[in-house]
Amino acid sequence: MAITSGTYQHFVQGPGLLMTLAGLLVFTSVIMGQERAVVNALSFGAKGDGKTDNTAAFNSINTYIKKAKGNVALFFPKGIYLVGKQKATPEFWLDAPNAIELTGVTNVKISGEEGAVLKYNSGMHYGSFDTQSKKPLDAGHNFFDKKRSGRIGSIIHIENCRNILIQQLELHGNDSGQVRGGTFGDIDVQLPYNGIFIRNSSDVTVSDMYAHHFGLDGIQVSNQTNKESDKITIRNSRFYYNGRQGLSWVGGNQLLAENCSFSHTGKGAMRSLPASGVDLEAEVGPIRNGRFVGCVFENNTGAGVVSATGDNADCTFESCTFWGVTSYSTWVTKPAFTYSACRFYGMVQHGFAAKNEREASRYINCHFSDSTYNGTPTWGGYLIDANDAAFMQFDSCTFTVTRKKPFNLSGKPDWPQTCWYQMTNCLIEVKGRYNPGDDFSTAAQCLFTNSVCRVPFFLISNQNYIYGLMPKGKPKSMDGLWLEAF
Repeated sequence: MAITSGTYQHFVQGPGLLMTLAGLLVFTSVIMGQERAVVNALSFGAKGDGKTDNTAAFNSINTYIKKAKGNVALFFPKGIYLVGKQKATPEFWLDAPNAIELTGVTNVKISGEEGAVLKYNSGMHYGSFDTQSKKPLDAGHNFFDKKRSGRIGSIIHIENCRNILIQQLELHGNDSGQVRGGTFGDIDVQLPYNGIFIRNSSDVTVSDMYAHHFGLDGIQVSNQTNKESDKITIRNSRFYYNGRQGLSWVGGNQLLAENCSFSHTGKGAMRSLPASGVDLEAEVGPIRNGRFVGCVFENNTGAGVVSATGDNADCTFESCTFWGVTSYSTWVTKPAFTYSACRFYGMVQHGFAAKNEREASRYINCHFSDSTYNGTPTWGGYLIDANDAAFMQFDSCTFTVTRKKPFNLSGKPDWPQTCWYQMTNCLIEVKGRYNPGDDFSTAAQCLFTNSVCRVPFFLISNQNYIYGLMPKGKPKSMDGLWLEAF
């Protein structure tokens, strides 16, 4: 980042006098044709010593950016910056303001030196409580009484903004240091406690970030969909050990996640369902045009990717890796989801009951395997359990099993052949043992083209078979599927 002008004193109106802001020196820089004032968090009184509460300093930062209406590049030197303080408000029993709040501003960059950590203070209350004893409340499901609840907020909150860059910071939610209460919402605790929250904003880039151990989401994107692209980009970032999701996308048009990992959700001190790596769930508006490239969804308590409710469609996953260890690799029942060059370990559950080929779930050049995760078997009895996913397509895919069954591809008996599953140029390698006379897969209503199934000789002698395709006791090559024994 080139400095394009000299230094100068920047003045703000203080209480009762005009003064320099803690001796703040402000530089100007030009990035992508737009000028930003470059400021250091230390100039606002922030201390990265891992001991000082920086809530007041962060409030000063927020005030400065708001008054400037953006056009600021805020920098955090290396250090651990503690932040977060709850107090009673008219709405909540205990509430904490967002640590950094960008509202209605443009052209802001927030970045850090390597080793810069923004971390929540310990001792805050999250969930529902008996306000007299301060003990967790046994509220059950569907509890929404804010006057008996505590929320923590988000370390970085972005709302109604444009042209925002968040870069090279570690955001530490410190979930083990908070007081976990009872249910708030429909199930578990559904209150703000996030690393990054984005609402109705565009041209937002999150790059080289590590957001972990938050009670709710590592990052949440909540845009009301419009015809124009939101241009939300998440790149080279990790979202680990968060309570509900690595990423919750609840509305928007065009989100790109590239070389990111959304993993270990629900494996920290807090957990809220669905506890998945990524949840695509249209709540504030439809979801369209999501693209995930080179991402990892690993060892989440729930599925790696969930998309089961709301108006969600047209998402692609390219060169991604899914590890379903304690739950499914994916649980997707929405239209036009396409996976190319992806690797799946653990069962893929469902697909979309499409009305045409365009809406179908599609897998291109993908690999499915029941390999173990650090010695632990992956989830499920099949590699894929499709459940009436009409028009589902597999092109140039491989299926390798040593202990599971490759797939359950069964459709409705009255399906016309045009709705059947399609498997083209695929290889199925079966290396496991099954009880004599049992099927080792189900492929009813499935069309094979130029595909191969390799099985050991003992499967034939044991009269194992593919239900709906190979007659029991008479395994043989079929049209489009060649059987090879070894």
